[in-house]
Amino acid sequence: MTQEIKFDGNLLRVWEVAERLSISTAAVWYKTNPNNRRYDPDFPKPIKVSSNVTGWIEQELNNYIEMLADKRNEPPTHEEAIHEIEEHSFDLEVTEKDGLFGVNVYGQLCSLTISPSFKTSNKAISNGLKLMAKLI
Repeated sequence: MTQEIKFDGNLLRVWEVAERLSISTAAVWYKTNPNNRRYDPDFPKPIKVSSNVTGWIEQELNNYIEMLADKRNEPPTHEEAIHEIEEHSFDLEVTEKDGLFGVNVYGQLCSLTISPSFKTSNKAISNGLKLMAKLI
């Protein structure tokens, strides 16, 4: 049994998707591959039109962009903050245990201790860890 998909619009090719998101075509493929660390489960699924043609439904891509716009005002979760640091730093590993954050940057270990009573946001922790990474 197949799922019926209502389609009323355009089908976008990979370079058009990349252009709309201001990313590379390789990044588009990363977002669709569950085995890639940059995989995004919310990213629209491609449609195989023929053996050499793959496309994305334009409305699904528009909905995805709207979802990203809606999320920009939400503070990142703890996991998202750590992922953001790791994503934007070349050789960086972040660990956390009981409020102690360990950052290993290019083989040098530094740490940031957050007291459980200290009220802070994940964005502040993220910014603190990024600053520490720049200092090393």
